[in-house]
Amino acid sequence: MEASIDMNKNTIYNVKDPEQVDQATNKKYVDNQLVKKLDKEVDIDMKNRSITNLNLPSNKRDAACVEFVNYRIEDITQKMFLKFDGTNSMTGDLNLHSQTPI
Repeated sequence: MEASIDMNKNTIYNVKDPEQVDQATNKKYVDNQLVKKLDKEVDIDMKNRSITNLNLPSNKRDAACVEFVNYRIEDITQKMFLKFDGTNSMTGDLNLHSQTPI
């Protein structure tokens, strides 16, 4: 057959797993192949390419964009360190753990 088939929005059912590279396949077969290829135990070589449009992380194991990381560093830095210029001040007790300040 050398002409296109217009399925008119109908579905093809019961497609078996392919045996040759030029055969049609089903969604289950493709999903299983993706799971094998995207195994979390392997490295991903980006070949000097970028990942773009990364969303903000929703759990602590998600990848994060540089904008989010920079914001977190800035946020933590402002909370944890006293600046010499006096723009922030201590708001709690200082525990020296029996040490003497120099």
